[in-house]
Amino acid sequence: MDEHFRSTPIERNAPVLLGLLGIWNGNFLGAETHAVLPYSQRLGRFPAYLQQLDMESNGKSVDVHVPAVETTTGPVVWGEPGTNGQHAFYSSSTRGPGWCPAT
Repeated sequence: MDEHFRSTPIERNAPVLLGLLGIWNGNFLGAETHAVLPYSQRLGRFPAYLQQLDMESNGKSVDVHVPAVETTTGPVVWGEPGTNGQHAFYSSSTRGPGWCPAT
């Protein structure tokens, strides 16, 4: 993925496009969370891995140059495999009052 990021043009660069999509979803569409709902039980720990990856790196409320940022810096990442996922959060995420992108 590092080589892809370094060498792929921006219009086809997956990490750049996914990052921009996250900014768009949070700051323009108001999404505060992102659901990761893998279907396979083999990916059962994948949501937790992405929580650590995304929420540890992003989601800060301060910046080096300003005391507090005024934009969304990252979503709350959550999820469970489809084989384990509780009907309640699937139902809420698709029929609830808020909007939540899901992967």
